[in-house]
Formats: sequence, structure tokens, C-alpha cells
Amino acid sequence: MEIKVKSIKVLKKGENDYGEWKLVQVTTSEDVKYTTLAKEAETITLGSIINIKDMDKDDKGRESFKKYEVVERGEAEKPPSEMTPELWTEKDRLQRFSIESQVCFKGIVELAKQPIMDDPQTLKVYRAALDWAMAHFKTTFKQGEDKAIEQAKPSKVEQEEEDEGTVIEEKQKDILEADEPATIQALYNWIVSHGSKEYTRTWFLKTFSYTEEELKKPSRVLDAYHEIKETMGW
Repeated sequence: MEIKVKSIKVLKKGENDYGEWKLVQVTTSEDVKYTTLAKEAETITLGSIINIKDMDKDDKGRESFKKYEVVERGEAEKPPSEMTPELWTEKDRLQRFSIESQVCFKGIVELAKQPIMDDPQTLKVYRAALDWAMAHFKTTFKQGEDKAIEQAKPSKVEQEEEDEGTVIEEKQKDILEADEPATIQALYNWIVSHGSKEYTRTWFLKTFSYTEEELKKPSRVLDAYHEIKETMGW
């Protein structure tokens, strides 16, 4: 008797004097279920047409077979993917934005704790970093999709600028390409701006032989800056 295999399920398995055995349930395309102890039955490819032999039925009407042979080998149907290439790209972008924003916010919080916040240059860097981070943090939902996908929504940084995206990129560039740091906090901001959770204040203090006490001197800040650049290749 020929049947088309819809699904395969191992119900039980064990060992006896003849070796390992498996009780396999085979469901046909017509949703009829059979059980078998036939060797390698669990490896039958879904969609295959097999000829089952030595069939039997127990007192409860459950059917089984002892042997089978493959008449036509099928291929398992793969469920359609819900993620399109565009959605994967969007997902990767959001993940990257999330990491960048977390690093930036962490640097902003550390900067706000410092007594040097009265310094004009420090305030400039702080505000630029905050604007950039908020622009990446704010999100909106696309309409008309099966699943809601968040998309980064730029905020208006300066009213007089027509292109908000340009303003954000310019501020980000200012942070990454700022002049040599003159304070310890400016040095930390520069380190964090390289976009990795690894490069933090703790990482710096553990990796390089500087203390925050000596870094109160601008000359030592510059020494640390150049040593980091040379070591890390930044």
C-alpha cells in the first residue's frame, strides 16, 4: 500500500538484545497515522511516497506496518520566512542604532557627573552628544506591515537647518573628530565615541597605567590620548 508521508514522530525508543529500537509514528497526507519499528523510519523525508508492507491492526484499531520501501523521495516543505531582506536590513540597523545610543547615553551620564560641566567646550560636546543620541533613540512604527518594525526618526536639532539628517551627522562627526582632549572627561568622551560597549572608563583604567588623579593635568590627558591612539590604531 502506498502512502505519502506528511509527518514523522519518534514516540518511544530503547534497547533490547537486537540493539536500539525506535517506535515511529508516520502520518500520511490524509492524516492517517501508522506506527512502525522499521529501521530508519524516522529518517524518511517528508513528502516521500512509500510502500508499506506487513500491515497490522490492534484491538483498538491502531494500524502499524513492519516494512516499507521508498517509491518516490520527497523534500520537506519549508515554512515561508516572515522576514524579508528589507526587514532583516531594518532589524540590523535598529540593533546598531541601539548599541550606539546606549554607548552615547552612558558617556552622557558619566559626563554629567563631572564638576567640569561648566567648561564651555565640555558643554558643547555634551549637547552635541545628547542631540545625536536622542535622534537615534526616538522611533516610530511603519504602517501597513504584518509586524511593527521600529524605524529611527531624526529629531530637529536646529530650527534653522533644513536638512535635519545633515545636522545630526555633522554633530556626530564633531564628536569623533574633535580636537585633542584637554580634560579627563573629554578623553572619556573620545574613548566612548568609538562605538563599543567595551571601550569605557573602566576599560581604560584597567588597560592603561593612568590614574584619574594624575589625569587632572592636561599634559597627562594628552599623554594618555596619544598612547591610546598608538595602541588601538584610532
